[in-house]
Amino acid sequence: MIALITKELRYYASQRRYRRIQLIIIGLLSLILVGAAIELFAYTQTGGRINVGYGIYSILVVALFILLLCFVVPFQAIEAFQIEHRSSNFDLLKMSPLNPLVLMAGKLLASVIAALWTIWLVVPLFCLSIYAGGLTLNQLLTCGMIFVACISLFSLIGICFVLSSNSIQARTRSVATILLITFLPLISSRTLPVDNVLVNLLNSLSPLSVLLSIIGKHWDAFIMGLPLWSWMVCLYLLASTILFWLAAKRHMGTV
Repeated sequence: MIALITKELRYYASQRRYRRIQLIIIGLLSLILVGAAIELFAYTQTGGRINVGYGIYSILVVALFILLLCFVVPFQAIEAFQIEHRSSNFDLLKMSPLNPLVLMAGKLLASVIAALWTIWLVVPLFCLSIYAGGLTLNQLLTCGMIFVACISLFSLIGICFVLSSNSIQARTRSVATILLITFLPLISSRTLPVDNVLVNLLNSLSPLSVLLSIIGKHWDAFIMGLPLWSWMVCLYLLASTILFWLAAKRHMGTV
């Protein structure tokens, strides 16, 4: 397992595209930070009342989610599998005595670690929010749990699609599925004439809705006494477990 994870991480570290994506994300978030600070500060000078620190880092959390999770994570998992199938690694893995579930677990953990490393690089930007009066440590840690659950599910979505279609189709279907999961519950809860209970249920399906509820300081949204983020994390982990099992079986040709 450790050797497999190390091999996968070496692949990510050796890819110029991976390092380039990290620089792009860091650069874009830095520009967003500066632009949001200037815009919000200018707004306060006109007499408007707004928490500048909170506004800046609320924008950063949403921007990081869209940039990293909606696009980079599934593409990263798809690319890793494509390169493996084009090389001799796939045949070697099929001949290895390792259990298919162990092989898939190693590849998934490597994908999660690679994505978390990118998040780690921008942690200093978010740590400033504690001192700028933006987000509290509790909010940042909760957002981190949501990111981990989303990274696992979105990586597996990309893996499942690439195992049943070509690279272009896998990318298109992965992005379409992730955007549907992210925005459809958010839009439905805002447009459909439903009661508060159903609104909370719809919001718990969308990580963006949950993130907005956290950074918006709306902690009064509960389902059966539990906050929305806990329901979303449990649901995504359950979905990840199912997709993980299916992907492992398909990957090793046992289904």
